[in-house]
Amino acid sequence: RPRTLRRRVVVAFVSFATVVCLVYGALSFLFVYAVEDQFFGRLLENEAAHIEQERAAGREARPRLPFVHLYDRWESVPREVREAASPRGREAAGTAGRHYHMRRVGEGSHEAWLVAEVSALLVVRGMRGTLLAILLPATALVLLVGSLVAALVARRSVRQLTALTGEVERNSVSPPRELGANATDHEVRVLATALRAAFERVHSLLEREKAFVGDVSHELRTPTAVIRGAAELLDRRELDSTARAQVGRILEAARSSEEIIDLLLALAREETAHEAAEPIPLLALVETLVVRHRELLGRANVEVRVDIAPQLKVIAPTGAAEIVISNLITNALRHGGETITITGRDRSLEIRDNGSGIVAAGSDGRGIGLNLVRRLCHVCGFALTLESTATGTTATITFEKTDVMGAGPQSDLMRK
Repeated sequence: RPRTLRRRVVVAFVSFATVVCLVYGALSFLFVYAVEDQFFGRLLENEAAHIEQERAAGREARPRLPFVHLYDRWESVPREVREAASPRGREAAGTAGRHYHMRRVGEGSHEAWLVAEVSALLVVRGMRGTLLAILLPATALVLLVGSLVAALVARRSVRQLTALTGEVERNSVSPPRELGANATDHEVRVLATALRAAFERVHSLLEREKAFVGDVSHELRTPTAVIRGAAELLDRRELDSTARAQVGRILEAARSSEEIIDLLLALAREETAHEAAEPIPLLALVETLVVRHRELLGRANVEVRVDIAPQLKVIAPTGAAEIVISNLITNALRHGGETITITGRDRSLEIRDNGSGIVAAGSDGRGIGLNLVRRLCHVCGFALTLESTATGTTATITFEKTDVMGAGPQSDLMRK
């Protein structure tokens, strides 16, 4: 589960309540044990005072309490007491459940020890079960109340932050200017102000980027068209092989530039994102695009195999689908080797070639085109996957849905 602020507040509150309960429970046991030890200490203190008085009066000193014994030498003290305590000790645990409290009386040659066997008088030992029976339910009750209070406090504390988060999620592109207007907590209002400022900066940057890309694309279309037209006129003339090769490179560069400009315009205008989706006959669209680029077939001597059912239609914006598929087909025609297979299945279109792969090709101009195609697919809701190895590249476009699904006969388009 993700760690939410509300959950962290509850956990912190309950953990603190648990520690407090444990500390106070331990202190309760220490308190009752201290009271009991103080009681026995006072008894021996009174006995010691009585012994001192009797000695001062010259009478034989004997303890008044039957469970208290007087020993004039430490060696006379019972062995189990001597083994469990030192001569300066006050308490010792004996065997068979016996418990002793001690006190030294007199000094020097008159030094003696009072030893009280108090196992029959111990109160706390017999009350431990009762104390636990009281403390455990009380601790559970405190933790329950603490958890409820923590949940309430956490909910009230993060309510405004949660509302602010919801506003941001609902208006992630262009948040309202009154973002966080209902917040009363100072911290949330500061955060809302910072978010508004950040979103406004991002929105302004995006708008400037769109305007710049659109203006540049428009300005480039005219000179690119002029270059292509001039190159096509030169291509019709009688030229030697070297000049014709150079003209072919100019034409190819002009066509690539036009495709990239179309992609940039589509992304800048976002027209394809708002275009209504409609059924598109996939086979007819693919054949039209392949024929449109027939000059690439002739130059590279590429064989194109199309395996798409005639009745298969995908639901997508026509403009976006045409731009994406056209760019992937031309990329395969230019860099994909001698055989290209275009397959339509269910909601997907697969374009597979047997070229040297994108990685092996290096920086040959495909990077920016494929990157723009990927961005356009993301804007229009298409799923694009690229798999490239040293033996070829496979591009798969997945659309949202189709009208009719089925497999059709395979056809070959070959530029002779």
